[in-house]
Amino acid sequence: MVTYLLKKLNLVVIIMSIMLFFLVFQVSTNSILLNSIKNSNFIFSKLMALSDTKSEIYSLNNELSKTRTKLLAIGATVLSNDRNSEEENNVKKQLAHIAKTLQLTSKKWEILKQKHKSDNSFKELDKKFKQLHNSLIELCNFLSAGDIKSAIKQPTQKIQDSFFDSFVIYMGDLNEDLQQQYINQENAYKASLIFFVCFLAISLFFVFFSWYLLKNTLITPLKKLGESISTISSGDLSKNISLEGKNEIAKLARSIELMRVNLVNIVNEIKTYTNHSLSGIGKLSSGNNELAARTEEQASALEETASSMEEISSTVKQNTENVANAASIVLSATNLSRNCGEEVNDVVRLMKDISEYSNKIFEITDVIDSIAFQTNILALNASVEAARAGEQGRGFAVVSGEVRELAQKCTDSAKNIKILIDNTVQKISSGSDMAEKAGNSMLNVVNSIEKINNIISEISIASSEQSKGIEQICTAVNEMDVVTQKNSNLVEQCAKQASSIEMDANELLKMVEHFKTDYV
Repeated sequence: MVTYLLKKLNLVVIIMSIMLFFLVFQVSTNSILLNSIKNSNFIFSKLMALSDTKSEIYSLNNELSKTRTKLLAIGATVLSNDRNSEEENNVKKQLAHIAKTLQLTSKKWEILKQKHKSDNSFKELDKKFKQLHNSLIELCNFLSAGDIKSAIKQPTQKIQDSFFDSFVIYMGDLNEDLQQQYINQENAYKASLIFFVCFLAISLFFVFFSWYLLKNTLITPLKKLGESISTISSGDLSKNISLEGKNEIAKLARSIELMRVNLVNIVNEIKTYTNHSLSGIGKLSSGNNELAARTEEQASALEETASSMEEISSTVKQNTENVANAASIVLSATNLSRNCGEEVNDVVRLMKDISEYSNKIFEITDVIDSIAFQTNILALNASVEAARAGEQGRGFAVVSGEVRELAQKCTDSAKNIKILIDNTVQKISSGSDMAEKAGNSMLNVVNSIEKINNIISEISIASSEQSKGIEQICTAVNEMDVVTQKNSNLVEQCAKQASSIEMDANELLKMVEHFKTDYV
């Protein structure tokens, strides 16, 4: 029955229950221990507070007693009649010091009172302290005023005894309270000890029960699973793994069984595929060998094609160079024709300039002819005037005759120059027309040469493009040759890889044969 229940229980529930129990046990024991420590600390604090209170009250009581004693001594001094001024000053100083001491004592008592303001039993003690403190202040005032009778009548001793009696009663109440705390602590300790013993017994039972649960739900199933896993790791996949139950170990066993079944299927499939791969690898190896032979034939054909393309490329390059040379010659002729045309144009311009200068000379000749004509008229006028003068104007007549001859010569010379210039202008005009015709002819020659140059340039460009195309073809053929060589090497590598894969497949088949299955 227990075994059946253990198989139905969830492993997580079992472990969580065990952990929860130990958590409750730990919390309970810690709370008991913490409560005990808390009570002990409370009692210790009460004890320390009681001790401090005792010390402070005793100290204040001693200070008040000393103050009362000093006041009595001062009173005795005041009663003596033979005091001098120095003693009176000393008494005043002592009374002032006592007044300061009483103020300091009052401040200390107020601090102590603040610590016990919630304590009702301390109020009676506070009342008695104030009575004692006020009586001492009153006594100090009496002595300062020199009222010895009032100082003697004051019941300071009774008030101090009453304060001490109240202090004894207050401390007795505190001791009773502390004793009750000790009793309560003792009772709590005994109860916690009984609880701890009972809880320890329950814990021991639960530990043994937990061990039983873990052994039947965790340790024994894990041991069986370990044996099954060892069997699988040794290569034996033929044994089934069966473990009943619904807990995590049973689920793990079913998962391992499913893994074993899948592993058996994988091993069987590997064996099948390996056998098929071995047959396919043999065919692949023979195909690679045939492909290698064809690739070598293609490589030799590409080498011959590449050599033929190189010859064509060299021929085209030579034609391109010849066309380039012809283009350079035509370009030189074009430049020369242009230079000749420019020179003819310069001659035409020069002939036009000469014609213009001849026209200017012709104008100057007309001016000279006009001047000679006017000079001749002036010479005639001078001759007439000389004839009128008679003997006196004879010399002047001779001079006017000479001037007429010179004017006639200038006129004849101007006519001759005009005739020469007219002939020259006609010849220059004819030469200018001929030079202009020669310039037009040279321009036609230049245009024809430029057309020839353009045609040769187009032929050169076409030859260059043809040369580049042939070079690209050669490059492509060379690249095809390189690729073919690489393909040949790759085919050889594939053949080697096929052999290596065949060896690996055989090794894989040997490794798979290590696993024991029902596959034949």
